[in-house]
Amino acid sequence: MIEWINFISFLINLVLWAWLYLISLQPMKRVEKIGEKGWNQCGIIRIIAGIFYYLVWTSYIIWIWYPVNLFDFKIFIRPHISLIIGSLIFSLSVPLFYLGIKATGKETMRPIKEKEMNTGIYVYIRHPQVIADWLMLIGLALISNSVVLLSISCVFIFIYTPIMIKKEEEDLVRRYGDKYKEYQKRTGALFPKLFRIHRD
Repeated sequence: MIEWINFISFLINLVLWAWLYLISLQPMKRVEKIGEKGWNQCGIIRIIAGIFYYLVWTSYIIWIWYPVNLFDFKIFIRPHISLIIGSLIFSLSVPLFYLGIKATGKETMRPIKEKEMNTGIYVYIRHPQVIADWLMLIGLALISNSVVLLSISCVFIFIYTPIMIKKEEEDLVRRYGDKYKEYQKRTGALFPKLFRIHRD
């Protein structure tokens, strides 16, 4: 019973996180609809999205002890191998996540009208925290040693990432105009444009 509750919760929380986080990434669209209070609403929505995100994390861990027998396909026969590889992949997300938060500052948790365009790691790639999220989800799926959770995570990443980038960047163009369009041209979305990163 616990295993099914956990699995269903995992799917629901993943969808809720994705949906709410997407809304929180579009403050300008919301401001155009409801006015200046849209900034604050996006901040509240982002905090709620964050709660669902950490509930997703919890489901990966619970799966270790309560897998759904029907879907209990192991990535590795020896679970400690999966634990080690998953932990290494997850740990790679930490510096990216830290650098992303350092560059965005308070905007990590809530959009701020006066915020200038990001610097720091954002000089090299436009979405470092997306890469961090990839590594976290894949790392946690490996730690859970579940083929099913790893497959769901990879499919989710493949489908959600381009949608999220498109919607967020449309809103950033609304917010920063031509300045952001120029930034898009010289900076890779997920990987550096090695021959253009030094152009101003």
